[in-house]
Amino acid sequence: MVAAHDAFDAAAPLVLVGGCNGSGLTLLSLMLNAHPALLCGPDVNLLSHPAAWLDDGRDSAARLSAILSTGPESAGVFPWWPLEPSKLAWYLTSASELRAGLTDFDSPRAAMRFVHAARCVVEHKTLPVDASAGHLWVLARALETDPALRAVLLMRDGRAVLQSRLRARLSVKAAAMQWVASAALVHGLLDRFGPQRVHLLSFEALLQEPLPALSALCGFLGVTDRSEEHTSELQSRLHL
Repeated sequence: MVAAHDAFDAAAPLVLVGGCNGSGLTLLSLMLNAHPALLCGPDVNLLSHPAAWLDDGRDSAARLSAILSTGPESAGVFPWWPLEPSKLAWYLTSASELRAGLTDFDSPRAAMRFVHAARCVVEHKTLPVDASAGHLWVLARALETDPALRAVLLMRDGRAVLQSRLRARLSVKAAAMQWVASAALVHGLLDRFGPQRVHLLSFEALLQEPLPALSALCGFLGVTDRSEEHTSELQSRLHL
C-alpha cells in the first residue's frame, strides 16, 4: 500500500471540474478517469466546503483542521458537510491520514493533491482532475485564490438540466433560476480568467461530436489525445 504522505507533492498540478447540477459531471468524471494519464474520482466533500477558500489560502490548514476536528471520520464543527469515508478509501487515504498531514498543506490545492497522491502512484496517473470544488460558486473562489489552478466547466442545454432537476424534486422556478445563474457564472469565469485557465465543455458536444470535443479537452489538459478511447467509453456508458 502506498501512503498518501509518501506520494504527496504539494506543487504538482491539479485541474478542477465543475458545472451546474444535472449537467453530466458524473459521466464526464468517468470518461476523464478512463484516460491513462488522468485521475478523476468521487467527490469526498472536502474542498467543496466554502470555508476552505476564504481569504487567500494562507490559513487553509487551520480551516481544514476545523473541518476534520471531531470524530474519526466526521466533518467536525461542520456536521452538515460530512466527509464520506468510502470515497476517501477509493483514493487510498482516510480522514485520520488527512489530519496527520495537515502541517504539509499550505493551500487548498495542496490538500486536494494529498487526497489524490496515493492513487495516482498506484495507477501511474500524472494529472488529477478533481470535482471536490465542483460547485460553481466555490470553484470561482478557488480560481481567484490560487492562480495555479485551472478548471473544466461543463454546461448542458437548460431544458435537459431542468428535466434532471425536476426528477430531483426541485421546483420548475428554482431549477430554471439555478441554471440561468450557473450559465451567467460560467461565462463570467471565461471572460475573467480566459481560455488558458478555463475550458468550456458542452455536454451536447460530447454526445453529438465527441471526437473534436474530447480532442480539445485533451489539448487544454496537456495530455495525449485519446479521443477515440474516450468515445468508446462514452458509448459503452450510454449503451449507444
